[in-house]
Order: sequence, then C-alpha cells, then structure tokens
Amino acid sequence: MNDTEIAGAAASLAAARSGPAIPAPSPGPTTMAEAEAIQLATFAALGLRRGGWKVGRADGQLFSAPMVVGPLNETEPVLTLPVATRIELEIALRFREVPPSTVLELEALPALADLVVLIEFVRTRFTGPVTAFDRIADCVSNERVVAVTAPGPWSPAILGSLPLVQLFQDGAEIARHEGAHPAAPLVPLLAAWQARCAADGVAVGAGEIVTLGSLTGVLPVPPAGAHFRGIITGLPPVQCRVLPLAA
Repeated sequence: MNDTEIAGAAASLAAARSGPAIPAPSPGPTTMAEAEAIQLATFAALGLRRGGWKVGRADGQLFSAPMVVGPLNETEPVLTLPVATRIELEIALRFREVPPSTVLELEALPALADLVVLIEFVRTRFTGPVTAFDRIADCVSNERVVAVTAPGPWSPAILGSLPLVQLFQDGAEIARHEGAHPAAPLVPLLAAWQARCAADGVAVGAGEIVTLGSLTGVLPVPPAGAHFRGIITGLPPVQCRVLPLAA
C-alpha cells in the first residue's frame, strides 16, 4: 500500500468508529508495517491519545496495537454502548514510571507495573471477511475499558498459569478458563511489542495499560444489555452494567 491508500483506509476506519461498519479496504494491508501504519494514521485522523497497548496473536502473527483508554473505572459503572458490541475478560498490566531503555523482562514486571483485571468492550469496524492484517489495522476497535487494579505485590507466574477465570452475565456463567494464558508464551509478545516501541521511539508512559489478550473469547453483548462480572480467583472482581445497546 502506498501512503495515499494507507491514509484512505485510516480515514474509512475513523469514520466507521461513529458510523456504520465498512468492507475491508481494497487494497488492504499485506504486511505488519502496513497494518501498523494504518493504526497510527487512524489515531491521527481521530485526534486520539494513546492510553495503552493491545498485544497478542492474529493467525499466528505477533502484533501490538495502540489502544484508546480513558480513566479506569474502579467501581461499577453503567455504560451506554453501540449495537454489535462484544465483551472480553482480560488480565493486563498498568505501568508505573518506566526508566528509559528498560528491557521489560517478565521477572521484572511486578516492580514496574500493577496487575489489572479488565473488561474490554470491542466492536469491529469491518463487514464481511477480513485478513489477520485487516484485524491488526483495526486497532481502534475498543469501545470502553472497565478495570480494577489488584492491590499489593504479585508474581509473574500468574501470567503463565492462570487460576480459575470466570465471566458472568446477569449472574449466569458464560465463560471460564483455567491454566495457561491463551496467548502463551507471553515473552515473545512482550518482546515484539517492546521492539516496536523502540523502533518508533515510543516510551512506555506512566499509567499506560498493556492488555495480553482475551481469557474468555470475544462474546456478544445482548441487545437488551446486561450486568457483567469478571472474576479471576485471588484478584478483585471487575463488574459493570450495560444499558440496552444503541443503534
């Protein structure tokens, strides 16, 4: 993709954030560099400030994506969200001050970041089939984040072997997970993300969140809304109420 095509794809994604979904761009991104360029151009088109990062895998591709994160809701907020919103329960890192040029080794993370239990609401901007690079380019897919910070020290072992994870909708369990993180191994994900930050000359800012991927899959929010509660054994629960979805 040339610069004009990247700018056009980003403009379409920016417009779709507050409007109807769109077909995947044609031509679309076929490399990680093109997908990342669309991410950054979309942020620029929307005039948004990065509040964190998503890291994960898409069809085996290691990726990172800047993320819009507003103030963390440490209580039980009531949210208004658009139709076709979906929900993920995640474990994430909320960074404190990170000295420049710090290599973020897994064992060092507890000294640099707090552990966060996080519900992310997402909505794709695309209709029809998409490629992994299309999904990576669609970085502004998150609608809202609800999160609770775990108090006290923590061990990086929890990131590799999770206790029982449960997501409840109106009191009924709709998803659970236990054992290895679905995105494991996490070390290559963090390394790829940090390499991107270094290449782009981007420092990890205090308060930024890094999400590590869904623990419960990506599930639909019912049109009538619902009360959601996420529980990771040993960590504080996160919960919120979603009003009927707006068209």
